[in-house]
Amino acid sequence: MGGGECDRYPAYMRLFPWLLLTLALTGCMSTTPAAPPRAVTPLADEVVRRFDYAVIGTSSLALQWEDDVVAVHSGTVTIMVPSLDPSLPDERFPVQFEYWRSKVAPAGAGPAVVVTPILGGGKSLARTNCEDFARAGFHVALAWRGTKVLRRSWTIDDPERWMRKCVAARRALLDWLIERPEVDGDRVAGFGISMGGILTSTLLAVEPRFRCGVVALSGGDLAGIIAVSSEGRIERYFAQRQLDLGIGPVELEQRIRVSMKSDPLLLAHAIDPRKMLVITTRLDTVVPLEFQERLWRAMGRPKRIDVFSGHYTAILYLPWITDEVVAFFHEKLAPRPTSVAKVGR
Repeated sequence: MGGGECDRYPAYMRLFPWLLLTLALTGCMSTTPAAPPRAVTPLADEVVRRFDYAVIGTSSLALQWEDDVVAVHSGTVTIMVPSLDPSLPDERFPVQFEYWRSKVAPAGAGPAVVVTPILGGGKSLARTNCEDFARAGFHVALAWRGTKVLRRSWTIDDPERWMRKCVAARRALLDWLIERPEVDGDRVAGFGISMGGILTSTLLAVEPRFRCGVVALSGGDLAGIIAVSSEGRIERYFAQRQLDLGIGPVELEQRIRVSMKSDPLLLAHAIDPRKMLVITTRLDTVVPLEFQERLWRAMGRPKRIDVFSGHYTAILYLPWITDEVVAFFHEKLAPRPTSVAKVGR
């Protein structure tokens, strides 16, 4: 048998459909430059105290695999989060993470990124992000979720409690990361997509040690998102709470809103828009554009990339989005003239 019909055409002709797809997709992306900087209002001390933590143990790193570009290790930091309810005990739990040490990072102490994964699904997308960043010369700490989020058994107060624990966990992981000799603690970014971006938005408001951050497909007013999202897990949680409490959707949304004190929409005034890149999806029904834009405006209208896609179909744009994110990190995490570099191992 022969090589098939495609052998009748030159190689560049066989690539033509892919070139058309590339042009079509890139034509459906638009960039909005950052607005003039607005005043940044720090969080009140009592708000920051909600995310207090204490590190009570750290495991040694265990090598998982490596190649010429990166060495991937697993590790655990155990923390204690003080209870805000005097009737409940403090919570102690492990923060499991992967550390992607880049072998192509600049000599000495280099930049790093803290990655928070999406709400559900497998680990492949988060690891793709980590590999892309490591190949671009960034060390990466990937904090795992630790529990199944928005289970039907969760109460109204559980999402807020989980948000607070997750932010505390990433602050503890940042403590660990900036002590690495190959990491410049003044050059660390946060990154997250979807729920990972929502958590990263709150984290960047609370934790000033991050120099910059990128959040994608993320929004503010979490009660409103939970009430209208097309994500199956969120729909089941919202329906179960109505059934168990015997209330309607409007009342339930309001009760969740009162509980969600860590909503990034309420904390975004503490974020400097000059250090943010926001990626929005115009046809999203999981985190509708209305809520994405509300968070973007609350952050002071930082630089924004808007793609003509839904929540999951945005993956078609991943190569172009990754290029934009890496370029943003290279710009924002460039060494400062006054920074003192550590000597790597």
